[in-house]
Amino acid sequence: MASYIRRRHFLATLLGGAAAWPLATRAQQRPGKVARIGFLGVGPASAWADSVEALRAGLRDLRHVEGKDIIIDLRWAERIDQLPELAAELVHMDVDIIIAPASTEVEPVSYGADFNYMYRHAALYVDKILNGEKPADLPVEQASRYELAIKS
Repeated sequence: MASYIRRRHFLATLLGGAAAWPLATRAQQRPGKVARIGFLGVGPASAWADSVEALRAGLRDLRHVEGKDIIIDLRWAERIDQLPELAAELVHMDVDIIIAPASTEVEPVSYGADFNYMYRHAALYVDKILNGEKPADLPVEQASRYELAIKS
């Protein structure tokens, strides 16, 4: 499996807390091809529902239709040590891009990047890569929207 992964082009494009690994040999969109996007998160699916929906909304804004020209394969690790196995599973499934967000700490009061905006914006990167842009040519961006969260 390691040699299989080495043959693929690897890049981590950081969008604040999100990393996308395009598997460039398959990432260039071809007419009529259904692109597969892998999403790898740590924790229960319910904790990522808003982020995944933001990504889906961003893809819809770019005229992608889930089930027609893209498929999103979701994988959830209960523990960080499960990530390599789940990432290998996505690679074995021949996904075009893997989005692996960084985890966020939950505090009574926190100030940080607006993650829903970032996942919606990540769709732009996914779209560019699927349409043939080289991941190395895409800029690394810092978060431009922040939010203050106070747990009640």
